[in-house]
Amino acid sequence: MRLSPGVSRPFDKRTPSHQCGTVKMGDDPATSPLDPFCRAFEHKNLFVVDASFLPNSAAVNPTLSIAAQALRVAEHIRKADLAA
Repeated sequence: MRLSPGVSRPFDKRTPSHQCGTVKMGDDPATSPLDPFCRAFEHKNLFVVDASFLPNSAAVNPTLSIAAQALRVAEHIRKADLAA
């Protein structure tokens, strides 16, 4: 089994883990695929609001952080994109 950088041993069903951090948020599309509201710079109708926007795992369940970000992003979409 090939391991990614930072992973020192394989995970199996006995090892609890919270995989996070594959899609970086930022202000610069040259260094980050997502803006601060998790909108893809290259695909304006794509929002990534799962554990991948998190920079890493805090060794605790990230569900509440993901839910809070989803509510934040939804509010932004409502105000910025759906305002009539």
